[in-house]
Amino acid sequence: MYSVLPEDRSKHLGEELQGYWDQEVLRAEKATREPSLTKAIIKCYWKSYLVLGIFTLIEVKAVTYSALLFSVCGSVMRWVRQLMEEADTEGEATGTGILPERESASLGCWEL
Repeated sequence: MYSVLPEDRSKHLGEELQGYWDQEVLRAEKATREPSLTKAIIKCYWKSYLVLGIFTLIEVKAVTYSALLFSVCGSVMRWVRQLMEEADTEGEATGTGILPERESASLGCWEL
């Protein structure tokens, strides 16, 4: 079994949170309100959660935009294939510049 890193031990984390809780209690007494454990937890751990949140946002956006990019690429490929098929059936593949003249004779028996 591996040993836990010193910064991840519950004693260290508990002492750190206890310090933020003590500060929250002092602020609450000055403001004559109830202390909030939520505020103490947020002040204690906001940096690590911010970093994790940024990485999660980047991951979600990368997946979303890659799916959109693949969809657009597929649409463009279908559009080009349709243009090439229409040009080949009308004998205009070489005239439109889609196929060079020297390759059009060798591709006569192939279907695009």
